[in-house]
Amino acid sequence: MTSGEVGETLHQHDYRGFWLIPRAAAIAKEIRAHRFLLVSLGDLLRMALERRENEITLRSELEFVGKYLEIEQTRFHDRLKVHLEVPPDLLGIYVPSLALQPLVENAIKHGISVDSAAGRLEITAQRNNGRVSLRVRDDGPGLAPGSRLRFGVGLTNVQARLKQLYGEESSLELTRGDGRGCEAIITIPLRSSHEDASPHRR
Repeated sequence: MTSGEVGETLHQHDYRGFWLIPRAAAIAKEIRAHRFLLVSLGDLLRMALERRENEITLRSELEFVGKYLEIEQTRFHDRLKVHLEVPPDLLGIYVPSLALQPLVENAIKHGISVDSAAGRLEITAQRNNGRVSLRVRDDGPGLAPGSRLRFGVGLTNVQARLKQLYGEESSLELTRGDGRGCEAIITIPLRSSHEDASPHRR
């Protein structure tokens, strides 16, 4: 092989090597994503195991939901848009532990994941006459005409816990959105973190 042929062969290998650069970058990105996912899953599991009380502050509950949404963000990327509307003075109130996350999971599973055009998730908290409403709404396809609203296992468990903690003072509703999506609403008595601990928090 002449020196010219050797140079041409090396040039071909160098040229082919350039095609590996985007793939290598993609693999590195996937590795970082998987590492982030594992860390988020570990944090989520740790937070769940550390929760031994029936009630926690809304701030803590939203932190747990935020960690769960970090995991879902790796699936939907920029498509998932989370809109949080919670007045600062409500962050210290007490809410049932692990009550919001099933509502969020339900909205993503039955709303956002089944429609590529969907991606908006709204989480809001409102005070009203000594009660607080926690709402989770998606912009998915909603229910087909004539379909009935039904609770799955997650929402059924949340409803049972609400009744156990607050009796008839609480409710869980699942409603159709305006045109698209569904909205889940938890209504419970307003309990301030500055009040004396109630039996529900022991």
